[in-house]
Amino acid sequence: MSKWYLWCQLSIMLAFLWLSGSIHYEVLILKFTTYLPS
Repeated sequence: MSKWYLWCQLSIMLAFLWLSGSIHYEVLILKFTTYLPS
């Protein structure tokens, strides 16, 4: 699986959660992204 595909999926998930107002889950995902390799 390519990194671009993973980032695309992550971006879509973040956008969906943000539009849904799921701030709690958005924060959890943002914390998770800090563990991903740059």
